[in-house]
Amino acid sequence: MPTSIISKELTVHGDLASEGDIQIDGKVEGDVKTAKVTIGEGGSVNGTIVADNVVIAGAVTGEVRSKTISLVPTARVKADIFVDSLAIAAGARFEGSCKRYGSNTGAVEAKPAVRLAVAGGGTGELRTGTEDEG
Repeated sequence: MPTSIISKELTVHGDLASEGDIQIDGKVEGDVKTAKVTIGEGGSVNGTIVADNVVIAGAVTGEVRSKTISLVPTARVKADIFVDSLAIAAGARFEGSCKRYGSNTGAVEAKPAVRLAVAGGGTGELRTGTEDEG
């Protein structure tokens, strides 16, 4: 299935839904639900993104729910993230919370950490708040 493209000259006011992939180089004021979404450097989404795979090079404000999220160096994200696997490249900006995404149900599971890949090849865990913290 070919990728649907929102070009840099286009602004969409409303929700997008696709069974295929979406490339957003323009602006979306609404929710996005798809298999894979890529937000280009000049692209932006103000809303909720739900996808199996999300790559962000542009701006996102709202909420992101995905199995896999990659923030490249030009990413600017102000969102609550629900994810299984998160990669943040050096230079990417992220402001918000990060919680474990429920793979089977799409709901948030109560787990204390998310697998995290960081620039330079390192790995680690991004801790979220738990009741055990003192």
